[in-house]
Amino acid sequence: MRQLQLDIEPQLDARISDFSGPGWGHVIDAIRQLHAGLMNRFYVYGGAGTGKSHLLSAICDSYLDVGKSAIKVSLLELLDAPTEAITSLERYDLVALDDIEAICGVPHWQKAVFHLINYNNEVGGQFNLAKVIPGKEEFHETIRYFKVQLEKTGVDVRLNTRVNREQLEREGFDEVIVATGVVPRELKIAGSDAPQVLSYAEVLRGAPVGDRVAVIGAGGIGFDVSEFLLKPPHQPQPQPVDEWKREWGVDLHANYVSEGGLQPAEVEPPVREIYLLQRKTTALGAGLGKTTGWVHRAQLKKHGVRMLRGVHYKSITDEGLWIEVDGHDQLLRVDTVVVCAGQESVKDVMPSEDQKTLANYHIIGGAKLAAELDAKRAIREGAELAAKL
Repeated sequence: MRQLQLDIEPQLDARISDFSGPGWGHVIDAIRQLHAGLMNRFYVYGGAGTGKSHLLSAICDSYLDVGKSAIKVSLLELLDAPTEAITSLERYDLVALDDIEAICGVPHWQKAVFHLINYNNEVGGQFNLAKVIPGKEEFHETIRYFKVQLEKTGVDVRLNTRVNREQLEREGFDEVIVATGVVPRELKIAGSDAPQVLSYAEVLRGAPVGDRVAVIGAGGIGFDVSEFLLKPPHQPQPQPVDEWKREWGVDLHANYVSEGGLQPAEVEPPVREIYLLQRKTTALGAGLGKTTGWVHRAQLKKHGVRMLRGVHYKSITDEGLWIEVDGHDQLLRVDTVVVCAGQESVKDVMPSEDQKTLANYHIIGGAKLAAELDAKRAIREGAELAAKL
């Protein structure tokens, strides 16, 4: 068993064959699915002394037996170490996290484990964020379509894999297309490294969010995230048609008894108190689509979202977010600050113009221009480049 160099006691040898009998059938089946790539994670739970740690060791050994990399880590033993101790684990084929309950109430470790679990293990990139936004569920089908095309055309897809230019050069590729996308831009004010500060990507991937939220940035992503945070937990997605009609005041009766086919809207109380903020003094949502922007603005307005413009962000403390508006300081007493203040290109593997390389390098999509998330532009650039090569 491979261990982190942190004075962790070695684990006893364990084998999958240790777990036999009718009660273990579903567990063994899950392990087979894990090996076959039919699932990418599962959770083991039970009381003390029920064999959870022993089982994790056995699963790791089953990976090592077939030449894959695996590591088992006790989070209880890592609590006093810096969180960077687990950032290098992304390179393993399997990571088994034991004693996960030890990080309960330890925000910086919860955030580190969240990032590790949600590392890029599926195709789709930014579509995986867009598909969870209310009204954008069709992107599930976009991803499904491209997955099928990758399979049909025999593309070798390697997920959870980090590469650098040296590796690409060693493998002898003739052409390298850099489509590494973007990462959220970080907020740079006092307190912006606090655990209650989250990026839009963290929120859309399921990070816990408080009941009172400040969303920084009122572009398309800021509006999308605000709508996502307003969605009641019990509401299925996509929203059922009858529920949508009630929310927007559309008469449910086919003969439209009411005048104009309208009736009083039934809007559920908002599940969160949200502030949507922007630095610009222009109207919030001015850059949204001409035919849909009014819908997004109306949706936030009817759910009581407070929209402020001309905001200067000063600091984040345990009390909340300090801002300045019209020369006056204000404290927004919020539990969570979500940063939707743009993106930055990821293009570490792209050589500079004066560097000599064996392969020809091309850059497309968000890696080339991170100004706005534009899937149509990225797909067009990819298609046009492929046609030329």
